[in-house]
Amino acid sequence: MVLYFALSYLEEFQSPQQSKASTNSTSPSRSTNKSEPPWLNPPSGKLKLNTDAAVNKTTQITGCGVVLRNSNGDIVAASSKSIPGVFRPEIMEALALMNALKLLIDNQLTAHILETDSLLVVNGLHSSIASVYDFHCLLSDISHLVFNFPGVQISHVYRFANTAAHLLVKYAISVDSVCIWLEEIPPPLNAYCIMDD
Repeated sequence: MVLYFALSYLEEFQSPQQSKASTNSTSPSRSTNKSEPPWLNPPSGKLKLNTDAAVNKTTQITGCGVVLRNSNGDIVAASSKSIPGVFRPEIMEALALMNALKLLIDNQLTAHILETDSLLVVNGLHSSIASVYDFHCLLSDISHLVFNFPGVQISHVYRFANTAAHLLVKYAISVDSVCIWLEEIPPPLNAYCIMDD
């Protein structure tokens, strides 16, 4: 069990490190790294939700980004939210997913596929191991929210396939508010969406 979590932490650490080495973190441009698959449209008639989180240690702000897209890649909903405080990476990523699910519920939206670049969150949600630790309590809350989305598929993606959510995280860290966009392209994603066309 300890080895399982150690390997998960190692992969969680290595994924962003490899991504940083292959991309320019200040530019929304796409990497040419062929080892990481790009974001893929969901099947026809399905909606895919991507979430991400990061922290600005200087300002002590955690940012959460959410993007819901249809099978054409069109944005159905998006959100950028800042949360005061610095948390462990798996807590931040779980908070991002929980906020995403609440956004969907509050706006009477659905999702068929949930993607995050946190392998720990995905493995934790697929695990039947219960614990009283804060991370597992958060996963339990997420699992209860997931019941609102019958048949939803939860999977891990590399950061390269999670770029839109990551750009919204960067935006969340720079503003002190919750921003929600419904059926419109969020300003932080304008350049990214133009490159998608």
